[in-house]
Amino acid sequence: DNEDDSSSKVLCRLRRQVTRNIQQLGAVPTISVSLQGRPVQIISYL
Repeated sequence: DNEDDSSSKVLCRLRRQVTRNIQQLGAVPTISVSLQGRPVQIISYL
C-alpha cells in the first residue's frame, strides 16, 4: 500500500529529525518539529 509506505517513510524521517534535535539541544523536555508546515510539540522520550 503506497499510503502506508509513505507514512512509514515520513515517520522514519521525523524520528531521525527528532533524534538529531535531541543530540543538538541536549536533554530538553519538549522538542518542536514542523509537521506539514505546522509546529508540533513532541515530548521527548528521555
